[in-house]
Amino acid sequence: MAATLALMANNTGFDFYFLASTQRSIEYIIESSGGWRIGDFYIPRYILGTHLLFFMSFAIIPFAWIIIMLHSLLAYYILKNARKLNPGYSIGGMAIIVINFVYMSMSGIGFLAIYCAYISYKNDKNWKIPFFIATAVHPVTFILSFFSLFLKKRFTALKILLFTSFTAIILGFLHSSIHGKNLSALFEKYLDIFLLRARFIAIIVIGISLLVIFFYFLKSKRIGEIIRKIDIPVVLFSIILIFILSLPAQYIRGGAAWYFFSQENSNDREKKVIICTAWISRECYKDLSYKITPRTRFLTNGN
Repeated sequence: MAATLALMANNTGFDFYFLASTQRSIEYIIESSGGWRIGDFYIPRYILGTHLLFFMSFAIIPFAWIIIMLHSLLAYYILKNARKLNPGYSIGGMAIIVINFVYMSMSGIGFLAIYCAYISYKNDKNWKIPFFIATAVHPVTFILSFFSLFLKKRFTALKILLFTSFTAIILGFLHSSIHGKNLSALFEKYLDIFLLRARFIAIIVIGISLLVIFFYFLKSKRIGEIIRKIDIPVVLFSIILIFILSLPAQYIRGGAAWYFFSQENSNDREKKVIICTAWISRECYKDLSYKITPRTRFLTNGN
């Protein structure tokens, strides 16, 4: 339920609907997502991420339900395994889940996966699958995954990193003719994003870090038990509140709740089609009037 409401809080200006609009075929994923270049060599923009999501859907299941399933599984194992550790891990898990559920992006999936992998590793549970997801879905979490080489199971982590790298290289050769930005643009892009959002990011990171550190060193078993009992209610309440607050933006820019409850009152056909494509049927995209650049239509001003 939380994963579904969180995704419904996204309006058509968010990455979720751009990604949903690219999931028409493998060829379209490559053409519309673009990538990066080192000289003449092409690197897929999301490494293996959009390909994995496409195959997980069997090219039939609407994109939204694949994301909901993936988010739900990662969140379930984060909260389940965090309960067995210091309550600071639960606090961190709740924050990461809420933020990345609501602001769905490939990097968000990567951060959920890398935290899930770490928590699972701390519990001596299966951490390899979420770790692979973290390495495969976004360049930022792929780079962060190299910190795993400082852990005891570094050789297993290295094998996964090498597998992801070699698979991305093969995809690069297969799609070498696709347009891609120079790799230096990748660093400039994320540096610009970081600087633009630095204050917001700093407040969130510092706030979460202080809470995690406080509860990490707090040795009260009673407080630890309370946190473990309220983790799911806190996540659910936070997402319900954010969903309610998102309704005005959905009305203005389009969103799932806007589509399901008021589609008859709207003449914005293309927004309706892209929402339908994400949630109801992949076949809806056939009614879209644009072919290669959905991002320019749905991620600028929501038009």
